[in-house]
Amino acid sequence: MKIESYRDLIVWQRAIEMTVAVYRLTAGFPKEELYGLAVAKGGSFCREQHR
Repeated sequence: MKIESYRDLIVWQRAIEMTVAVYRLTAGFPKEELYGLAVAKGGSFCREQHR
């Protein structure tokens, strides 16, 4: 299989599937919970970048 685009990569396809699943899972959350998740996600990302 020839890879012509990043969209052909299995890892990219799985990442999109996971992203859609998280959006669906959190769609019914109260806005306060979504803000808390965003802050927690951002904090974990920053910690990983500084390792």
